[in-house]
Amino acid sequence: MLNQALLLTDHPCTRATVQWEEAEAGSKAPASAPAAKRYDQLFGNYCGEQKYMDKSKCPVCGYDTDIQCRLDSSTLTNLVSCPRCGEFFISEELWMDGIPGSETLYVLSAVLRYNHDIGGQPIRVLASTVGSLVSGTYPRTVPELGRQLLRRLSLRTSHFGERIVLAGKTDYPIGYCRNIAEFDYILAYLDSRGWVNIDKMMGPHYGIRITPEGWTELEQSHRHDATNPRVFVAMSFSDDLKDTYQEGIDKTIRECGYRPIRVDREHFVNKIDDEIIAQIRQSRLVVADFTGHRGGVYFEAGFALGLGVPVIWMCSDNDKTDLHFDTRQYPHILWKKAADLGEQLRGRVLALLGRGPLDSYKDIA
Repeated sequence: MLNQALLLTDHPCTRATVQWEEAEAGSKAPASAPAAKRYDQLFGNYCGEQKYMDKSKCPVCGYDTDIQCRLDSSTLTNLVSCPRCGEFFISEELWMDGIPGSETLYVLSAVLRYNHDIGGQPIRVLASTVGSLVSGTYPRTVPELGRQLLRRLSLRTSHFGERIVLAGKTDYPIGYCRNIAEFDYILAYLDSRGWVNIDKMMGPHYGIRITPEGWTELEQSHRHDATNPRVFVAMSFSDDLKDTYQEGIDKTIRECGYRPIRVDREHFVNKIDDEIIAQIRQSRLVVADFTGHRGGVYFEAGFALGLGVPVIWMCSDNDKTDLHFDTRQYPHILWKKAADLGEQLRGRVLALLGRGPLDSYKDIA
């Protein structure tokens, strides 16, 4: 009679050793079906179906060096740490069966890496979420890829003229590139435009500096960036409009795939006036609600117009008669309830910008 003992000596996640000892004879025996099935259910190695999960490779990008993984048996998800994609969760189901849409895996890798680089909570890659993670707007043409990479390089600097060190083998997802060859090509494009200076260091590393022309291009192109999720909200901070903001504005903007920015809900060290100007400069759109007719809302909408940032004009139907004559000419969303506001706002946002780059229910920017 067999005495099966599961000895999980080589876990977590790359492999596990299952050893069976025959109590009477002292010799090794093959696994019985129940014991093998128990092991397979826990650790995803379905031998009977000839499926094997190689947890020494990243399930998204295939990187096979310094991969770390920890299984959460209560949720059957794995916390993966990949030098290329960063940290993320993935379900046992997706790791075993493969992530659908192999042609967009590089986009998923780029989304995960961006979230990791900005210090976001690890994203959960599940069968129910993977589609939304790669369905947003992302760069496709050489100019779009070049500007995206330039923006990502700028996030790695603390001062003008700083040298940025990159390793092509692990850093190409920051530019939404499919591989190192495409990464090199886009870097060469940036160099040809005079936006960066590149010197190849020893080994596979690059030393890169953004030029003054590159910083000028960043300033001019930021608001047209299809991967920029920022939408600035200008409105009264009155408690009477709390539900209007949360249920009508904030929720709708997130559902469209963007991140709402309201200055009273952000953490910053600058003066509030400087922060408002900086946030509007970095936004793709300004949503301005004139209910209460605060002077600051008029200023912020006007400043956005001067920069060429599109503005969505809104006002409570009860307050419309007091709209300033200089702004009445613009088509306002006139709302009575938060639900009514949200429905109209959704249509305007999608008409102006299309779907945003973020998962509707995850703030990863």
